[in-house]
Amino acid sequence: MAVARAGIDCHLGRYPACEQDTGKKLVDHEARIRGLERGRWPLPSLALIISALALMIPVVSTLTKK
Repeated sequence: MAVARAGIDCHLGRYPACEQDTGKKLVDHEARIRGLERGRWPLPSLALIISALALMIPVVSTLTKK
């Protein structure tokens, strides 16, 4: 019963330590998300570049044919 009460008090913001812990978790969570985003951004960009080149090759070959 005491554990449940402490959990409720923590969620209501009655314990400053809970707020600090939540802040640390939020900062850690944001850092992990930023790391994942940095690792994934080149894939869509690379796909766009490759598809643009794939479209340009037939156009250029058609225009240069005599």
